[in-house]
Amino acid sequence: MIKHITTRGGIWPPTNNELIDKYLTVFTEFVKSIDFTKVQQRRHRVVKYKLEHAVLPCNGACCK
Repeated sequence: MIKHITTRGGIWPPTNNELIDKYLTVFTEFVKSIDFTKVQQRRHRVVKYKLEHAVLPCNGACCK
């Protein structure tokens, strides 16, 4: 989508109005191309990893 807009003389990122007025079809195709199931699965893996490897702030109890 970025390439489509910039190769046609547009500036990235476009304003919201410009995105709708000039590039709605391209934007719609871009959104339809996203596999949101994979995005959600990846997000869950990242959150799980961060929780498993989190360094929690010390509340002082471990230092006594």
